[in-house]
Amino acid sequence: MKKLRVLIVSISLMLGLLTGCGGAPASNNAEVPSENTPAAGEEAAWPRTYVDAVGNEIVLDKKPERIALLNFHNYEAIVALGQIPVAATDTETVYKGWGSLIPYAEKFEIIDVGATKAPNLEKLVEVNPDVILYIDSTQGAIVEDLKKIAPVIAVAGGPIPGYGENWSTWQGVIREYGMMLGEEAKAEAEIARLEGLLTDAKAKLAPDQDKTFVFIRLQEKDIYSWMPDFAFNPEKGIGLKSPYEKPGQLSLESLADLNPDFIILYDEITNTVDEDKLADLNANSSVWQSLTAVKAGQVISVDRSAFSGGPLGMEIGIRALVEELTSK
Repeated sequence: MKKLRVLIVSISLMLGLLTGCGGAPASNNAEVPSENTPAAGEEAAWPRTYVDAVGNEIVLDKKPERIALLNFHNYEAIVALGQIPVAATDTETVYKGWGSLIPYAEKFEIIDVGATKAPNLEKLVEVNPDVILYIDSTQGAIVEDLKKIAPVIAVAGGPIPGYGENWSTWQGVIREYGMMLGEEAKAEAEIARLEGLLTDAKAKLAPDQDKTFVFIRLQEKDIYSWMPDFAFNPEKGIGLKSPYEKPGQLSLESLADLNPDFIILYDEITNTVDEDKLADLNANSSVWQSLTAVKAGQVISVDRSAFSGGPLGMEIGIRALVEELTSK
């Protein structure tokens, strides 16, 4: 098996994005989701009203400078726009653990305020944020407590349906944060850049369009499968072919029935759990060893951030696929 290095995007790209962050925690701004419209210019940008993911209207008098992020899924959307939260949940496992975010963690400190499912309210008070970004489905029960600390904005946990048109696509998520943070121009530039990468990748991977691909994580007893939009969307993504119609749990036997041509493996670089499971299958599982992708050496390990739906992880996934498939 070819073990891809964990692509931290290119150094020059990351340095460019980091330069946009300035060198200190940057500010955060707000404007409107599906019903939100970008500001015409900086002079007209503030104050602004932002309609959040659950329909609440939040008036922000100025661009927030101290953001508390209680949703680890959207680290990347904020960081890609050159903004660094002052505080966030899950910093050890996500901010310091995802290949897409490690370069930022090495340069910018974010105060940890607990886990997404149980944020530390006392620490949040100490941080004194200008605004708190929360997930209604996870933290709705404590929203009144959060409001006592700072204005709150409900966001969706990544590109998922049910929260308005913008929150259902990766482009829309970036636009939401662009409007929220007063970085509309950066958002559109980032979307255009990533769409350009996708167009280029689709052309380069055209010879493999008839092959089947799975994005999976090897768990203790079974397998979890993903269908990242950047990889499988036929119009707006690379347009790869999946042997299954929706993501979810799979048994090893079910994977054998699908028998994909390529296996893209979730790789968590902060521990060896995924590598240990793979080593066990390679050594002891005749079912695994019988898979077409395994026999052909077409099992590719990619950093877990590529499975997240965020813009930085998406770039890692795009570059990993192009590098691996065009070097065959």
